[in-house]
Amino acid sequence: MSKFLDFLQRRALFFSRLENMDDPLEGYQPRGYWEAIKNAKTKVHGPPLEEGFEEMYLNSEKKLVPIHKRYACINCWHQNKMESDAMWRLYGGDDKGIAIQTSVESLKNCFLNQNSYEVVLGKIGYVDYRDFSNRQYNPMGGFQKDLSYKHEEEVRAVIWSKDVDGKTFDEMLSMPISNGHHISVDPEKLVEKVYLSPKVSEWNYELLENLIEKYEINVPIVPSVYRSVPEDLLPNKRHNVAQE
Repeated sequence: MSKFLDFLQRRALFFSRLENMDDPLEGYQPRGYWEAIKNAKTKVHGPPLEEGFEEMYLNSEKKLVPIHKRYACINCWHQNKMESDAMWRLYGGDDKGIAIQTSVESLKNCFLNQNSYEVVLGKIGYVDYRDFSNRQYNPMGGFQKDLSYKHEEEVRAVIWSKDVDGKTFDEMLSMPISNGHHISVDPEKLVEKVYLSPKVSEWNYELLENLIEKYEINVPIVPSVYRSVPEDLLPNKRHNVAQE
């Protein structure tokens, strides 16, 4: 509820830095990719490579990971045709959980002030980070995760923070920075429905109605039904059966 209120007040989505995520593998490439680089034969035109060039290149690439984790900021969505019990438990486990429903097209079209930040949308690719044979490389930061997160079926919007532009390597690593950025959106273009947690209380439903009315967002509120038994499945219910 607090995040939804922040969204309504600011009319903006929050993009959090990769380094703030719980998954420590965010921003890394799979083990097989590094193994491929380490074992690759390097061919060049001109003078021969200096001794240790491959090792230096490998270490340089790895040193860029913490920079990348500070530079890439993400806004995350779950893509599914139905409600997910796992996602409700992970992200809306209390009686105040809210899920915003949108579409890829609506997400594309909701962002304002595009000259400020370019927003890139993409579906997460899930790979086994510990598999030496997996050499998959994803050049777009924030669009690849370990296979253990497959249940999230995630779609992300990604921006690249400008507060590290023009800084030295050491400055990028050590300078104090915010947790992320708020990016302006048009809420009515973004939100198609608002779903309430199956544990939501009646007073929270009324509070949500008042918030939507106050901020003039004309969207329906849908109570979650995935944990309820359809009425026609209950015992002692009469069914109308047509006879030929």
